[in-house]
Amino acid sequence: WYGEKCDIERNIGKLCTRDGSCTCKSGWHGENCDMPCTCSKTYTTNMTNVDGTANGVWIKSWGTCKCFAEGDGALALATTKLTIAQGIPARAIVQAKLRIVNAEDGAVEALAVTVPYSYAARVTSTYDASTSTLTIASPELVGDAVDNDGNELATVSMLETLNTVKYTNTGTNIALTSRSVTLTVTDAEGRESAPTAVLIKMLRTNIGPVLDLNGVRTGTTYTVAMSEKERMVGVRISDVDFVCSDVDDKMMREALVRHTDANPFPDGAGEYISADTSGTSIVATWNANDRRMNLTGFDTVENYCKVIGTLRYHNRGVVKTLTCTQNQVSNDLQFTAGDRSFAVTVTDPSGAQAESTVTISVVAITRQGDAQRDELIVDPAYCNGKGTRTVVSGLSTCTCNDGYSGDECETHVCSEQGIYDSGTGLCACIDGFSGDGCATVCSSRGSYNATTLICDCNVGFTGRDCSVSCGDCSAEKGTCSLTTVSEASWDAATQTYLTQEAQCTCLEGWAGADCTSECPCAQEPLGQHGTCGADENGLGVCICDDGYTGADCTIVCKPTCGVYGKCYAPAEVAGGIKDELLAIMANTTIGDIDARTLVAKSYQNQTGITTLCECLPGSDGKLVFSGPQCQDACADCVHGLCNENAACACFDGYTGADCSAECAGHGVLTYLSSTEITTLTDRFPAAASTGILNTTALYGYKQVSGSIVSELAYCDCETGWTGDYCDVPCDDCSQFGSCSFNGTSGICKCQDGYTGPDCSTPCVPCSNGVCGSTEGVYGSCICEAGWA
Repeated sequence: WYGEKCDIERNIGKLCTRDGSCTCKSGWHGENCDMPCTCSKTYTTNMTNVDGTANGVWIKSWGTCKCFAEGDGALALATTKLTIAQGIPARAIVQAKLRIVNAEDGAVEALAVTVPYSYAARVTSTYDASTSTLTIASPELVGDAVDNDGNELATVSMLETLNTVKYTNTGTNIALTSRSVTLTVTDAEGRESAPTAVLIKMLRTNIGPVLDLNGVRTGTTYTVAMSEKERMVGVRISDVDFVCSDVDDKMMREALVRHTDANPFPDGAGEYISADTSGTSIVATWNANDRRMNLTGFDTVENYCKVIGTLRYHNRGVVKTLTCTQNQVSNDLQFTAGDRSFAVTVTDPSGAQAESTVTISVVAITRQGDAQRDELIVDPAYCNGKGTRTVVSGLSTCTCNDGYSGDECETHVCSEQGIYDSGTGLCACIDGFSGDGCATVCSSRGSYNATTLICDCNVGFTGRDCSVSCGDCSAEKGTCSLTTVSEASWDAATQTYLTQEAQCTCLEGWAGADCTSECPCAQEPLGQHGTCGADENGLGVCICDDGYTGADCTIVCKPTCGVYGKCYAPAEVAGGIKDELLAIMANTTIGDIDARTLVAKSYQNQTGITTLCECLPGSDGKLVFSGPQCQDACADCVHGLCNENAACACFDGYTGADCSAECAGHGVLTYLSSTEITTLTDRFPAAASTGILNTTALYGYKQVSGSIVSELAYCDCETGWTGDYCDVPCDDCSQFGSCSFNGTSGICKCQDGYTGPDCSTPCVPCSNGVCGSTEGVYGSCICEAGWA
């Protein structure tokens, strides 16, 4: 205790003075100095250039391990004086990049630097929160001085600045994954060092587990009665609605059930605690001498709570056996009345505990009867407990229960695998058995597990009775099971599946209907950034997470493609960079596995690959954004589609910036009447002489007027325009001609008695000839043969 009144409690992690002021000892963190942290990990810190040569830039005295607790102030990353060896030939260090590789708390954690006052006009620093990267720069200037170690002023200023780098995290309930901060430097020659890293171990105030065996009721002590009826199965020591949780931990370290009464159990070894740990990695151990059950082994909070819900108190009672006349045997079964008290304690990974108690009220009982009719008595085993023994003149005989036969009732008609119906003489077999006497085990395609009471099927079969074939499902690469439809079709009366369908659930890294197609996804230690799937041919493909691309999902998308864009890798690296990353992981000269992992992840994030963007359509099938990065908003194209330049490409017959002007802007779309449709429908599509259009086929719309639906229309062109879509200009026609479309261009169609390109040339009257309509003879009389 400390302070003038000795009212300040001492903490093992604190150093306190008489006036009550306290600081944390070395290795202790947190507001109350109650979070210990040992961090002795040191990375290899003398690393060659990323190209593997000895001529590059070396970083020295940087890599180390630090501790950061929730609520701590800024954490200085440099433990000792940072030094950097310049390359050969020597050039100044002009840039450094530090990056939090796994900033799990997002924007609340950052890197900061304090530029020394003497270099404030020279050194610049920027922090990019989107990539958690701090960039520091100091230019190499002509005339810079060189210090005694041969370092130019740019290098010196960078070193002084790097030694001030700090890590901050202002979040609450921070993620406990250790952070890695990588550092690379670049000299004026453009040579970049290999990355080295600081490992930051994260700590936060632990919130202990919660345990209340009494559930929603007041208090945490659960009370239950134990009578003769429960002597075989015991009683549960928790309410069905008991509370068990831990809000800030996923795992639990251990649990303990202990008898808290001062005296031993009055009924001796017949009293004990049991637990069902099946499906977990928890080990349950009962110590009869200490009257304790230990639940040990790291497992999930969910599994520990599940096992606690299976805890049961048993009391087999005390049995006194008496042998009377004619070898008759009887017994007294006794329970000692009274309360038994137990405490259940759970412990989380940080050592925090929660405890709840239970009281078992045992009811007094004394019971008499034939020992062989009492399942508690197993010796001697007359009639195997399946019949009534009768003794006459020293000879005993058994009268067997229904379903049993033999001198000692040792044979079960249904092979102990079914229920005998004395009325019909038939066996109703349990799941997994079949045949007249239920003697066929698992359809002869598996073995029966007496512990789980289910069939363990042979490879290639599944189902309750192993009767359903798995087809080509690979047993090494997949798990065979029934489909939902098949499982629902089980007929209990006939013990068969009415629908026999199996499905293959592939193990990680495999795909296809039979799980034989290998997935290309990169996996640990590189980190998997995609989900295994199958294409239309059943071949394995990797469906990449957002931000990754390539066949193996190892390429980081740079730049991003927005909400309506999907990035993809250039053709030359479409397969991904898994091989390059594995090569780095195999290069032991880089350092230990942690150091190699950091270099691999740094290479993956900083590689010079520029990905491409495929712009995606919206719900109406039209592009929403366009451009190299899908960054340009598309115009609202009324009758057209957005192109790669974010402009509208109009459908035939429409024009304008938004494709809203019909008939090329030189006419009006006019629907035909029902009479016209009857006579002209056979000329679709777009005959040159009519210009008829099927608007439903072309644009997906039609005109509805009352009960009449029109699909056929034509463009009624303005003067000076012609063509199916009024997009063909006409020649200038005189008053004696009109524009007409010949299938390729607009020409003047002359009235009788006129000719020429514009119908302005009158024809010479002809008796036996025609008016000339070609150049050089316009208007002349071209005589018929035999006339002049």
